[in-house]
Amino acid sequence: MNNMSLWHLLIIQTREILGNMIRKITTLIFACFLFNLNLQAQDIHLSQFYTNNLNLNPALTGNFDGNYRITLNYRSQWSQLSVPIVTTMLGFEKKIDLYTQQVSVGGLIVHDRFSDFNIANSKIFLSGSYGRNLGNAELSAGLQLGYIIKRQDFSDQTFPVQWNYEQGDFDISLPNLEADDKINSNYFDMNFGINLSKTWSKKIKTNIGYSAFHITVPNESFTSTDFKLKFRSIVHFSGEMRFHEKIFIEPHALFMWTTSTEDLVVGTNLRYQAEKLGVRTGFFHRGGLPDSDALIYKVGLLYQAFEIGFSYDMNISELSQNSTRKSTYEISFIYTAPNIDLQQESIPCERF
Repeated sequence: MNNMSLWHLLIIQTREILGNMIRKITTLIFACFLFNLNLQAQDIHLSQFYTNNLNLNPALTGNFDGNYRITLNYRSQWSQLSVPIVTTMLGFEKKIDLYTQQVSVGGLIVHDRFSDFNIANSKIFLSGSYGRNLGNAELSAGLQLGYIIKRQDFSDQTFPVQWNYEQGDFDISLPNLEADDKINSNYFDMNFGINLSKTWSKKIKTNIGYSAFHITVPNESFTSTDFKLKFRSIVHFSGEMRFHEKIFIEPHALFMWTTSTEDLVVGTNLRYQAEKLGVRTGFFHRGGLPDSDALIYKVGLLYQAFEIGFSYDMNISELSQNSTRKSTYEISFIYTAPNIDLQQESIPCERF
């Protein structure tokens, strides 16, 4: 083999090593940046936020027409990573009518996992709400108590200090210098909310509420240094306007903030509702003030007591140059059991 062949071989091997290192470090930095965004936002948020009462506002527990409701949400975020961030939510709500008042109870299980960093969160919440009938309106307040289990696994995790220049790759057998980190971080949490639902006419209904999360400011740190969850607030609005006998317009808006971080989601669904079958579609925009983050497209199908929805987020922020405008999709499933309780009625009759 001549010197020219050796030189070309050395160049090829060097390019492979540098390329492998750049790809892994870029993925690490990009993932750290995204994970930091999630930390600033405190919690994983849903594009179809209006489909999950218990995750939006404890006062919305039982805010539906029916006996009980089961909700399932699945969110896959940032598929550009080798393994996307996945969130699953399962909720159950039950209404208990007491004359002009309403008491509702519910439970929510949340699991989200960031596999690239081997970090998983499991959350269990119990919710209760009390509503007061005000004629054509209802005012409700709700409280939510939860227990959170956060776990991390270093067994196959890599850190910058484990980069092996001779191999051109990370070596998990090298010390990671993270001895101070704990494997688990468990804590209790508490959320609160109020909500006002109003029927303006046979064609117009509105719903507006405020919810406060992490009111106990729990510590979720994996290290000996405290990291307090910041107080998070949400103001939300939804409406239903009957535009035609079978056509409904459903506007939704959410404004969420914590410290200096803000998130605004605004959009409208259009629903065609026949006797048993319905179709829903709509567009939403997400972004802080004044920046844009994503455009969201939603499509859904309704059949009797069942509803399924699909949404896709197209990233339009500065990250879109690296994410090639592919980011997030969600699937929602709702089953609402019909109300079989007999309603109290007064029947006039003659007295003898």
